[in-house]
Amino acid sequence: MSAPTSQSGDVIIEVKTEEIGPEVKKDETEIKDEDEDESDRKHPNKYLAISPEGDFLVELVLKEFDFELQMYDIKISNDKDDSKQKSRRELSKINTTFKFTNGQINLSKEKDVQKNILRWSVAVSDKSTSSSEFRLLAISCINLKDIEYYKENLDNIHPTQIPNHGFTFVFIINIINNIYSISDFNDKELPIKYGGIVKLISKKDDISNQKDEKDKQRTDKSSQNADGYTLIILTLSGIYKYLMKNKLIKNIQKLKYPKILYNAMIKNITLFLNISDDMVYGAYNIIYEYIDQCLNKHYFLADTMNEDINYIELYDLNTNHLVNTFQKKNLFGSYNVDIPSDYAISNNGKLLAYVSLFNSAVKIFSIESGLEIAELITDIPNNDVKFIDFFHNNETLLVFTRNKWLVWDIFGSLLGSVKLIDIDILELPSEFYDKVERSNSFMVVYKGDELAIYDDLIVNIYFKDLKKDEEQNWKKFSSDDFSKQDTNTNNIRDLQNKETKLDQYYHILEPWLIDEDRRHSRYSFYLDEKKEKLLLIGHHTIQVWHDQGPDKGPKKRSLEFIHVPLSHLPFNQEQDLIEAVKSESNAIKVIDINYCIGKFKLSIQIENIEDKSFQIIMEDKNDIMNIVKCACYSLKYLFSYKKFEFVLEDKDQKLKFADIIEQTRKIILRFIRLHPTEWRLLDIRYDLMSVLIEAKEYELVNFILSSKEPLHIPQYISWEREKNTIHTAFSDRTMLAYFLEYYSNKTVDNDNIGWMNTVVDIIPELCKSNEKKKSKKENHNIGWVNTVVDIISKLYKSNKIENEEEKAESYIYYAQKLFYHPCFYEKRLNLISFKFLEISPKANGLLKVFIPITQLIPQDCELNLQEIDHNKIVNIRMVPLANFTKNKKIIDSREKKFTDYLNLLISPIQYSSLNEEDYSPFIKLIERDFKENKHDIRDLLYENPSMGAVMNWMWYCSKFYWSKSLYIFVLYFLAYSVISWAYIAHIQITGVFQHFLLIITIILFYYLSYYHIVIELKQFYHRGKQYYLDYFNIVDLLSLIIPIIIFSYILICYYTFDNGFKNAESSQILIFIIFLSILILWYELFLLLRIFEGFAQNLDIILNIIISIRQFLLFFFLAIIAMGHALFTLLGYPFYIGLKQSPTTYEITKGNNVAYTMTGEEPDNPFSNIIGSIVAVYDWSSISFDTWNFWPLTIISIICSFVFVIILQNIIISYMSDAFSDAAKDSKRGVYRFQIDFIYDFALLEKSLEFNNLDSKFKDKIRAKYICFYDDPNITSSWKEVSEKMELEPYTITQIENKINLEFWSDEDCKFIWEKVEKVEKVEKVEKVEKVEKDDKDIQYWFL
Repeated sequence: MSAPTSQSGDVIIEVKTEEIGPEVKKDETEIKDEDEDESDRKHPNKYLAISPEGDFLVELVLKEFDFELQMYDIKISNDKDDSKQKSRRELSKINTTFKFTNGQINLSKEKDVQKNILRWSVAVSDKSTSSSEFRLLAISCINLKDIEYYKENLDNIHPTQIPNHGFTFVFIINIINNIYSISDFNDKELPIKYGGIVKLISKKDDISNQKDEKDKQRTDKSSQNADGYTLIILTLSGIYKYLMKNKLIKNIQKLKYPKILYNAMIKNITLFLNISDDMVYGAYNIIYEYIDQCLNKHYFLADTMNEDINYIELYDLNTNHLVNTFQKKNLFGSYNVDIPSDYAISNNGKLLAYVSLFNSAVKIFSIESGLEIAELITDIPNNDVKFIDFFHNNETLLVFTRNKWLVWDIFGSLLGSVKLIDIDILELPSEFYDKVERSNSFMVVYKGDELAIYDDLIVNIYFKDLKKDEEQNWKKFSSDDFSKQDTNTNNIRDLQNKETKLDQYYHILEPWLIDEDRRHSRYSFYLDEKKEKLLLIGHHTIQVWHDQGPDKGPKKRSLEFIHVPLSHLPFNQEQDLIEAVKSESNAIKVIDINYCIGKFKLSIQIENIEDKSFQIIMEDKNDIMNIVKCACYSLKYLFSYKKFEFVLEDKDQKLKFADIIEQTRKIILRFIRLHPTEWRLLDIRYDLMSVLIEAKEYELVNFILSSKEPLHIPQYISWEREKNTIHTAFSDRTMLAYFLEYYSNKTVDNDNIGWMNTVVDIIPELCKSNEKKKSKKENHNIGWVNTVVDIISKLYKSNKIENEEEKAESYIYYAQKLFYHPCFYEKRLNLISFKFLEISPKANGLLKVFIPITQLIPQDCELNLQEIDHNKIVNIRMVPLANFTKNKKIIDSREKKFTDYLNLLISPIQYSSLNEEDYSPFIKLIERDFKENKHDIRDLLYENPSMGAVMNWMWYCSKFYWSKSLYIFVLYFLAYSVISWAYIAHIQITGVFQHFLLIITIILFYYLSYYHIVIELKQFYHRGKQYYLDYFNIVDLLSLIIPIIIFSYILICYYTFDNGFKNAESSQILIFIIFLSILILWYELFLLLRIFEGFAQNLDIILNIIISIRQFLLFFFLAIIAMGHALFTLLGYPFYIGLKQSPTTYEITKGNNVAYTMTGEEPDNPFSNIIGSIVAVYDWSSISFDTWNFWPLTIISIICSFVFVIILQNIIISYMSDAFSDAAKDSKRGVYRFQIDFIYDFALLEKSLEFNNLDSKFKDKIRAKYICFYDDPNITSSWKEVSEKMELEPYTITQIENKINLEFWSDEDCKFIWEKVEKVEKVEKVEKVEKVEKDDKDIQYWFL
């Protein structure tokens, strides 16, 4: 059923209801009595809801509980005459009826709705794509009792503690064969005991938005189903999320609002209640208007007028996470009501339009980086904006005030041309703002009792109104006229359609073409009476030139426009000569042209590519926006021909080729000088910097990036979802150096880490060796070209291809330069509205870390979060890499099945299903260390304070898992020790209980052995042979194999069920092997204890001391071996040389007389074998040489005692003292060295994606967008010293002489002819009105 259309062009649906009146609202300064309130509430209220996709509309007309629910399909019709209509969409009414059930009505009566109702809210979802098509409908009631309770307990409770007295019903709109019916949503949680503003979000919509975005958070396959919905209820106390799947409620989240909103809520409520106790209605109404204004699509904006908060926060209600913060300025002075500004989000999620109350401006922000792109200063009074939204594929911004409106063609108009015009031409109701529902590029409003829909077509009305006074006298040159014209003649046609000879300078229009027959101009036209403006069309380019000077003699020529249609099509920029010759056949085919004074409209096609047609319009000064875009693409095209300059034999043609390139550059420079903001916008839309990179415009890129005013804003994902600017620059080390320096410097200069949002992903690639194989192209035989292909190829490659090893070394140096840049320690914390998780280090030399909780905090959060003291904030720094530790893909692993636990027992370790590109940039960075066994990057990480803070955070998240691993190993160790002790002590096992304990111990040991073996095998499979090149992993393996073999041998050979180990035979060798196994297990336990920072630090100190004195220890042991060997030579066989030791004698006395003398045996000779001799020398103080009665040995004893005991041992102590001091200073390296291995291993596990202890306390998965640290000078001072030195070192780049200097260019010299033509036309109109005749020489035509 199609909708009727009114004469005004609106699509109108008649709503057949009785007594439909406007919704009653109270002004904050007006108080109505109770009777009047109740009578007003008896009038019907009307509520609209549009599905997120914009294809379905629900209208709820309610009077008490008698209401009508009307549904409409929204369809797009392309058959309409755009010049007369205001919408391509039509509302198709669906015939169906629906009433509340008795139970729902009774529930409502219990809530006393008639007395306490404030308002209703309605939401409808997108249609499911499963076999059973349906939509969800939510209807919510907001009750005044909430605010009344808060009023009574104003000083005792926080808004989060306000009970909710509303309710929400959820219904299913079933669609069977295009027949609609409504049924209840059956779930134990329904009806929901909370009422508020409702929003329904479809999971499939979220997934579709993420398909082409590599860095957006995505859900796993299990959640990617068409039946997944999220119901969001925004109440006075917080946000309630109901996750629905397969028509059942699977999960409920209760979240707090951002702190900014609670502060504004308290201020506004207090203000109203201080005015009068009867202002409850007004207070509650303005709070819900505040919340409703913060909601846009599935985004939630936290904004305030508080002077201390100079930023706004944007949250995604799908993920509960902060999308970004955006810097702003607030009004100074007192204000009564804290209200948010109006804003809009583009449908592609890239732009945020924000109405600044500070200067009545409309600001455009990049959502990805949080940086301001453009600011449109308007005459809009403060808080007068009533509607703002994006239209025309996110390229235009529509703004309505009380009685005016404007349309900002963001990427197609100069800022000065955007004007406010009267709203009367749209024939909108005076108060339509209160009854408007927006969706994707359209809105539905009430016009009295009728519904009207407006979409992109109203934008055409705006621009038509702006140009209504313009009159054009166009001349048309059709395709038939072109066919009659001889393109080989150098003639040009003027405005009187007369042909004259073209200036010789333009005879060769495209000197770079290889085919000489194609270089001339094909069609030429004058665009003014003075014949100074020339439109020239060649085989590949369309050019507009401006000649100044006498008819005869030298002229000052400037290129005003150049366009290469071929450059906008896929073509090989690295083309060789053969391909270039082929591409020249794709010439411009002109279909028709309309031209008049200074303007033209051109329709063309590309020969051999019939399906591609272009329309080129240069009609007014706003079309200048196209000039610079075309110039950038033209440079890219011209660069592809620069390598073929040797083909140009004529010197003049070479000079003209160079002149055209230079003139094209000047077009870009002139535009930037005049319109820097517009350049930024065009760069965002078309990624012009990437085009200049591909064109190898080093000087131009360097100039743009060196400008004082930011002319380039980083994009994480380009508008067309292709690789971003810095990824394009990655293939050219000079360009890469420009952008790395630009982004890092801007981070410091502008105090905003948004400048580094693209550098985050490039860091892992920067640290990888760049080894690309050179591809060889086959040569094709095309006439004479084949004879020079090899020569050209060698000449070209010698200039183009860089040494790959040198390039890789440069990139490693770039990483060093980057990690020592001041941006890694100078960014101060300015996020004062967030709560923080404080992580204090457990070892010396580590930084204290603060994690801002940049996601909506659950109401039942048990995590100890705190606000930072203002005195401490000045010393807190931010890591300049946002989302550096966040995976690109988020998997919700909260739901656990029984099979999951069973699988965990069988396969105790599960590696993550994430692809390599889905891991966080930090994990991808350290991954190179493990795969290539190169540790050059680790040194950068250990020293950099920001990277130290990152590792502290990552370790804090992963140590929970390793603690469990430690406990499991201890249990394994105990089981082995018990059985070993039972064997050694010959323990008799008697009784059922003892046998039961023994069997449990045996089963536990073998299961834990299996547990560890599976882990080792999976690690070997996942990491390869490189895994066991690590010494610590070898110890892991030995600690498993040896105990298992011994344990099994003992049980098989010595255990009996009757007596246990009572009759076991002890073996000296076996006991010694057990002894060794116990040592290995203890050593493994020491290694596992590295998860404790203090233990890891001490262990590293010991290792560093040993490494530091290893040379002296070697000398010391060699000295001992030498003396041991020498004494073995002397005393090994003493009886052959007449030496022997005197036996020890003992005298027993009786009184003063010796009763008798006892003689002992001859002492053992410690030097009888060489091993014993060396051991004896090591324990020198225990050797007695007096028993030998050989005086040379006495001298040797004295000398060696002095050397070994006094000198060498004290030297060791001295060395160890110095080594300890050095090791203690650098002990954090050891901690990080151990931790980084654990961090990487944990990141690869599925366990890293699940809830850990930290998440369980928080009641949600914590994702750290920002990481902060306390700047301790004792830790960071050494790094800062190196940073200052590194800052003086230049990048290894190709040195480019910068000849660009715009200081001497005046604005008038830079203006394009289309900017000056308006001045001329205005002069002519004045002359016509005043009928004053002037000579042509007195009229200011386009001048340059």
